[in-house]
Amino acid sequence: MLFDPETSIVEDGYGSIFDNETGNQVIVRRYTLTNSAAMAVQVISYGATLASVCVPDADGVVNEVTLGFDDLEGYLANGAMVGATVGRVANRVSNGSFRVDGVEHCVPQNEGTSSLHGGPNGFDKAVWRGHLEGGKVLVMSLLSPDGDAGYPGDLLVNARYFLTTDNALVISTTATCSRKTPVSLTSHPYFNLAGHEAGPKGLFEHEVCVNASRYLATNQWKVPTGELRRAEGVMDLRVPQVMGKAIPLVAGGGYDHTFVLDRWGGDWAAGAGEGGCGGGGGGGVQFAARVVHPPTGRTLDLLTDQACLQLYTGSGLPELGSPGALTGRSGVAYDAHGGLCLEPHGYVDAVNHPHFPDPVLRPGQLYRHVAVYRFGVTKKAT
Repeated sequence: MLFDPETSIVEDGYGSIFDNETGNQVIVRRYTLTNSAAMAVQVISYGATLASVCVPDADGVVNEVTLGFDDLEGYLANGAMVGATVGRVANRVSNGSFRVDGVEHCVPQNEGTSSLHGGPNGFDKAVWRGHLEGGKVLVMSLLSPDGDAGYPGDLLVNARYFLTTDNALVISTTATCSRKTPVSLTSHPYFNLAGHEAGPKGLFEHEVCVNASRYLATNQWKVPTGELRRAEGVMDLRVPQVMGKAIPLVAGGGYDHTFVLDRWGGDWAAGAGEGGCGGGGGGGVQFAARVVHPPTGRTLDLLTDQACLQLYTGSGLPELGSPGALTGRSGVAYDAHGGLCLEPHGYVDAVNHPHFPDPVLRPGQLYRHVAVYRFGVTKKAT
């Protein structure tokens, strides 16, 4: 996996939004990264959103494999955080509250009594600042001030995006803080290797493998109970599962589960030392998941240094014709199960479970998060 020195990055405008705090219009920028192997990626500064990924199939036919929208208005209107960077804390914070050093902090509840993906005005709603390193690497930066969405301390986040010679998109994120604060970031793209327009029919053809023998048990509100449950049956994705066969057998009508990746062994606190904060990680990037779409031959491998992976098969996307239904790129309607998310992050609601790895970042520490989305091809199914 080598950085592609022939990567080109083109920057242009993508509209503007009104900033209520300053009373000014803020320009949203778009960055298009292209490598030497027919891969193209677009990132917009609104939400540090992965807006587009185009890769070839086994016949060399290039298509869009992420859900997305034609313009900024589409991203402003969507409630599914399509492609966005989410934080400060990805996934759920139970009861919208947590304690740090005995002090209670309250964060907005936007899914029942939970705060989901940073709340209704999380990092996905912010306009990040972008700049280029050497013309080959995109850096998206955000300063989240003390008290932002109820979280303590200033948090400075830098996310670096670059392409490799083997058609991988690498997102390497770091963060520092001024006060103790929980941090667990992730990206939220919806993938459909059959093509963004293929819908649930295309998704059901996918085979998914996840390197995890355990997952976090949750209650009816999808909040972890604290139990680590052994993956069995359709929850054991170490043996690849065909989504069209597995999804109907999953409780709740589809995957929306946090899998604990096997590299961290049986120690709850593995890798959660005092020298840094990475969501219970520690060590280098390792294999987390593989997705294959046999009819096109497209493949996607996810490698990460994070402890957990949320697999979400889009059951919550609005049904066609329902309020909030998503009209995506080129007028395509995005239905339930129209795409799947692979979200690497730390243990969910770890700030409220003392036996989970400590998610609190401290001044002087560096939060690290690496996600590698490597696209390839295999022989097409006949």
